Amino acid sequence: MPFHDGQRLTREHYNYGVFNEKEGDGILLWGAANGPSGKGGFKWETTIFNGENDGADNIDLNSSKDVFASATYKIGGMGVLGSTGSSETSAFWKDDMAVTLGGFGHFGKSEDQTKRRNFGGIVDFFADDLNVFSFFMVSQEKAQLTPEYVDSKRAFLEADYVVYPWLIPLVRYEYTEPDQGNIVRRIVPAVVFMVRANMKLVPTGRIDLDNSDLNRYNLEVDVAF
Repeated sequence: MPFHDGQRLTREHYNYGVFNEKEGDGILLWGAANGPSGKGGFKWETTIFNGENDGADNIDLNSSKDVFASATYKIGGMGVLGSTGSSETSAFWKDDMAVTLGGFGHFGKSEDQTKRRNFGGIVDFFADDLNVFSFFMVSQEKAQLTPEYVDSKRAFLEADYVVYPWLIPLVRYEYTEPDQGNIVRRIVPAVVFMVRANMKLVPTGRIDLDNSDLNRYNLEVDVAF
C-alpha cells in the first residue's frame, strides 16, 4: 500500500481495510529513477502473489494469482533513490517543498471465485516539518453468479507536524462509503510523545461526525526493553 497501515502513528487504523482476508507469497519487481538535478523522481512496482492461502503452511487455495501495481512521481525534494547533497538543516523527517502523485491497482480472485479489484490514488506533500498526505480507493467485488460489481469508497486526509523530534501532533479525516449501510465520516486527532528513546505515549481520539455514540478516546503506551 502507498501508506502502509503498519507505519501509522495512531492506534486507530487507516480506514482502507485489507485487500484479501489472507495473503500469500509472491514476487515483486520495481524500478526507480531520480528526477532532474537529482530531485524527486519516478518509482514503480508490480507484484504477483497467491492472494489467498490456508493461513498455516501458505498453501495456495486456488490457481489464480493476484496482481498489484503502483506508480508514483515526486516533484522536488530528496531524490527517490537518495540525494548526494546535505545541509545543516537536514533531518530524517524533513523534505523541502515536495509533492508526490501516484496511483495503484489490485486485481484478484478468491477460492469461491469471487472477483475483487481495488484502485485509487495518493497525494503526499512535504514542506519542511509538515507532511500532508491523502488517499482514495474504490473497492469492487463480484460473486460468481452476480452479474455486476458492487463497490465501496474510502478516503482519508492526514496532516502531521514535527514540533520537535519527540513531539508530533496530527489530525486525520476519514470518509468511508460502503456498498450497503451508512456513510462514515470521522476525525482522528492525536499527539505522539517520545518520552524517552524506549517509551512513547500517544493520546488519540476518534470522533464520529454522524454518530457521537461511536466516539472513543484512548492512550497508547509503548515501552521497549
